[in-house]
Amino acid sequence: MKKKGTVPFFLLAVAWLVGASAFAADRTRAPQAPVPVPASAPALTDAMLTELLRGYVAETLKIPSASVIVRLMLPPGGLPVLSGTPLVAHSGVGKPVGRVTFTVGPVRVPAEVEAYKDVVVAARYLRRNQVLEDKDLALAPVRLVWADLRYLEDMEPAVGKRVTRNVPTGLPVMEDVLGDPHVVRLGSRVTIQYAKGPLRILAEGIAKDDGSVGSNIRIMNTESKRELWGRVMDGDTIQVGP
Repeated sequence: MKKKGTVPFFLLAVAWLVGASAFAADRTRAPQAPVPVPASAPALTDAMLTELLRGYVAETLKIPSASVIVRLMLPPGGLPVLSGTPLVAHSGVGKPVGRVTFTVGPVRVPAEVEAYKDVVVAARYLRRNQVLEDKDLALAPVRLVWADLRYLEDMEPAVGKRVTRNVPTGLPVMEDVLGDPHVVRLGSRVTIQYAKGPLRILAEGIAKDDGSVGSNIRIMNTESKRELWGRVMDGDTIQVGP
């Protein structure tokens, strides 16, 4: 008669054999390689992103970063999740001033940009056709509203030039408002010259416009009273014809 609660010997033997086989299989199995954990850089904050954009604008415009103000135009909680130092660019063909859309890595970031630069400005009110002297000009920081305009950073190229339109005090004197001084004045007597090959004809005339060398002005032949167009050669001579 079997005693209650005892386990037959052959069942214990089977259990021991199964356990030993499983242990041997675990010993022969190759261990799993550990899963690498990527090292993540800290996410960019508002201040870090603003500083990144300031540096980009300063480098693009060749001005100190202290002369650049960047205001992010993101909705509340709209700061993109960025980390590390992503590449920065801006949309469009112009310089990054005014309302600018930057691309920071894969993300578009709208911003308002102010940039200031020391450029040549009018030290006093400059009248059209005035020939500039040193005392007429100064260097002052100016907000770059249109950064593609041709600002002057040195006064020397402007001295001796003529302004082609009025420039109020404190406004920039840019390259496109400068011209050569007039060498012929309205009402002055000039020599009208017609030359073609060996043929040369000279006549007296009166200038009907101011003119600089190379410009075209109207002149009147004092003998025939006929009005002509001619090219200013110098302060005394106007070339007509070919």
